[in-house]
Amino acid sequence: MAAGDKKKIKAELKAYPLKEMGKEAREFITNSKDLTKKFAPIIWSKDVMLDPRKWTKKSLADGMLAVARYEMKLLAVRAAKIAKDAAAGGDPKKHEKALSKEYDEVKKQIIDKVSLAVEEVEEDKGDNKKSLKDCKGAFDKLDKVDFDGMYSGPRSLMVDVFSWLEDNLEGAEKKEEEKLFAEAGKLVAGAVKQFEEDGKAATTAIDTLLKAAKTTKENKGVDPELGAFAALVLKQEGKISSVLAKSKKFSEALAEAEKLIKDRSLDAKGAKIQAAVFKKMSALDGSAKETLMAAKKLKPEFKKIEKKLK
Repeated sequence: MAAGDKKKIKAELKAYPLKEMGKEAREFITNSKDLTKKFAPIIWSKDVMLDPRKWTKKSLADGMLAVARYEMKLLAVRAAKIAKDAAAGGDPKKHEKALSKEYDEVKKQIIDKVSLAVEEVEEDKGDNKKSLKDCKGAFDKLDKVDFDGMYSGPRSLMVDVFSWLEDNLEGAEKKEEEKLFAEAGKLVAGAVKQFEEDGKAATTAIDTLLKAAKTTKENKGVDPELGAFAALVLKQEGKISSVLAKSKKFSEALAEAEKLIKDRSLDAKGAKIQAAVFKKMSALDGSAKETLMAAKKLKPEFKKIEKKLK
């Protein structure tokens, strides 16, 4: 389409963070004058020249909201946690300040993502480019993952840490307890970092690949070969969803364990319980390998399509 055939359309984002929140988080925010003022709708706009056959003001606004939705949900999760912590006690102002900071960070992320998305739409970079970019990013991440150790490494470390605490907390004096928890905190932080580098990197990669495949399938303007590749990925959707659910469960267990160590809120018996929790998760070891390897094996086919469409 010639540049002269394009039409000026106002790209306008209006995102309402409170709509994504649960009751407890909403009440925490609306009960605070400062947070009520802070959690105003996130608004951003820009006049752009677009093909009116592809875009209307409404379809553009809907697309921008879709781009912002992940960060909105992320903010809702963080708000729920802070609201829960506030309900348990502590300085209300400290909790309000923490949530205010979260809002500012997420708002910036949303505006950055939306403005980039609108820029790409305005430049009319083509229906294939985003799918190619997202898939390439996913495969690049999968190339760096240790499939064998993504669960077993951090899981076994957590078992060792809590077993060690169980053996040493019984009868320990306060000063000794402090040393034990400080050392355990370092070790647990190492396990969390290990899972971030391997487990979360892998699950983020296949999640990105799955989302890219879904978007590609829905986009009638993509190359047929790219559409067929998306269908191959979507055949693995059930297995990928299972891997993502297991990763989330393990990540939550790590976060809970890290909090217990940080708060020093467990004794020898509690340490024994935590060691048992991670022992029971031994079924996770290697559970994601088959699915992740299957996803990785799609890379040669993707590279052929990428070379053709570049």
